[in-house]
Amino acid sequence: MSDAKASKTMSCPECQADCQRFGNHRNGLRRFRCPKCGKTYTEPHEKPLGSMTVPMDKALLALQLLIEGTSVRSTERITGIPSFVCWCLPAKSARSSWAG
Repeated sequence: MSDAKASKTMSCPECQADCQRFGNHRNGLRRFRCPKCGKTYTEPHEKPLGSMTVPMDKALLALQLLIEGTSVRSTERITGIPSFVCWCLPAKSARSSWAG
């Protein structure tokens, strides 16, 4: 198997079969489909904010605004991140910095 072909496959987490490339996810990650079980997966990726799906650049901007003393409502308006997520960002970022 060539190096180019090897980079386009990954192992299925369910049945350990070699999965083939199956397009892209809407967030730009490559998708793979297992030929045995038919399940689709995205390539492995890191989530520095745990289960939060906020892009890192928006999260950093929101944290900078909150640290500077901007209100949560103004931070929501500027970044487009909902206010309940803005309330969770400082706690999530503190936990992720302590974990590493």
